[in-house]
Amino acid sequence: MDIGFGRVRATFACPILPRAGQFLLMQTAPSDALLHRTVVYPFAADEKGFSLEFSPGQQPAALAPSIAFDVLGAFGKTVQFSARQPRTLLVAAHDPAPALAIADAALAQRGEVVLLLGQPYPIHSLRPELEVQVGHLPKLIAQHQSWADDIFVHGDLKVSQGHHLYTNLMPCGTGACQACYVRSKAGMVMACKQGPWIK
Repeated sequence: MDIGFGRVRATFACPILPRAGQFLLMQTAPSDALLHRTVVYPFAADEKGFSLEFSPGQQPAALAPSIAFDVLGAFGKTVQFSARQPRTLLVAAHDPAPALAIADAALAQRGEVVLLLGQPYPIHSLRPELEVQVGHLPKLIAQHQSWADDIFVHGDLKVSQGHHLYTNLMPCGTGACQACYVRSKAGMVMACKQGPWIK
């Protein structure tokens, strides 16, 4: 489905049911090498499968009905909210898609979600329960930071007490390759195991 601004959403039938915050490794081009798998962040998962969103230039060339893709996972740590009905702040400099599963999970717990965007986005494609604001992110973050129980950030922004999405390579998803060590407030961690949302 073309949702606007060059963005495409696709629904995949799959027995793998990732949870909020987890990622999958998807083979989007023919290859036997793990390094050719792309990290993807599913959302709207149910018993039949999940959805993915592709930004301009990311869409697999073979994406079409009935095409099969090879998927590994789910990898990473499931998001745990600080409150029972969490007030969740999502911040996306360019692409909010990796945080959409977190929004779904927070709303499922009867929480409130505010999504701050640094660039125009097809807002009509989002759940109506989301409050969305588009503009200068540092200013928007300063206005909402004290309200939130949890903050999740995708983009090159420094937000204190925020969980930041690790976006470098995670080739294996299991920690075996040790390629995704990153410094966190708790010390050095492997993003594919303790992330990919790192505080």
